[in-house]
Amino acid sequence: MTQVYSNDVSAVTPELWSTMIEVPLYKNLVGTESLANTRFESQLRVGDTLKIQRFGSLSAKTYTPGTTISATAQDWLTDNLVVSTTKVVSIYRDDVHQLQANIDLARGLAGEMAYQLADKIDQHIFNNITGADGFTVADAQDILGGTNARPISAGSANILNIFVGAKKVLRNANVEERGDWCAIISPGVAAFLEIKLAGSGYNVADTVLRNGYMGDVLGFQVFISKNLPSGSVSVVAPNVSGAANSATTAKALYFGRKGMVDLVLQRRPSMEIRKKDDMLGSNFITWSTFGSTVTTPNKSRGLNVPIQSGYF
Repeated sequence: MTQVYSNDVSAVTPELWSTMIEVPLYKNLVGTESLANTRFESQLRVGDTLKIQRFGSLSAKTYTPGTTISATAQDWLTDNLVVSTTKVVSIYRDDVHQLQANIDLARGLAGEMAYQLADKIDQHIFNNITGADGFTVADAQDILGGTNARPISAGSANILNIFVGAKKVLRNANVEERGDWCAIISPGVAAFLEIKLAGSGYNVADTVLRNGYMGDVLGFQVFISKNLPSGSVSVVAPNVSGAANSATTAKALYFGRKGMVDLVLQRRPSMEIRKKDDMLGSNFITWSTFGSTVTTPNKSRGLNVPIQSGYF
């Protein structure tokens, strides 16, 4: 056997691999805790569309003795929940890499793959916020600092007015108060809220009780999420002169009852391991199929509150 000599230390010194994996940074995923429910999941086993029936509004009439009662023909309407979104996270793990790394790569990556799917589901849930009824001219004016033709200012001077104003709008809309009202806000808005609460003697250091849950404020369970939808949207109210609305950048916050988004996970996040032909390794595939929607009655049980871009 020929002996090879080299002055290059790397040629004779083996590389050492740690048996531990550094955990990535994860943002809070709170959609399934706050906004979503899975009440219809057991009903959609086959196919991709669930028909959800609702009846039209009823009204009480005055009855005059000795006269016929006029019965109203009841109308039935339908909402659709379509399960058409499939997300996949796939990696290839070579058996040689597994041996050299001396760590369980599959186990270490499984949690990251599941999180990436959960993040997409969380975003899908929150995109339904834009389907909530939102604010009218009068609603915007119910919040101090609200301005026609502009999203709401959410600075520390106005943040509690948003909570109080949202509560007024929900009550005027006859939204049921069952101890399950929530507010879902962005990290930037949460910072302004903490500044305001700290100035009022509120102990903000003890507010984060679990993942994404900030605490209770003015009757709302407050959650923080980075997955709230944002983009160029129509302004919340027509301007005073009556000119056409212009698009502006805003982020949608949610105020209303919990569980107003119907979510169906037809295929919950799960992993499959498939051996690759002619290769010393396997594909690890994690995937999920899901759908979500807001039914017509639930659109009035929540508010889409557009916030100016400077307060994200």
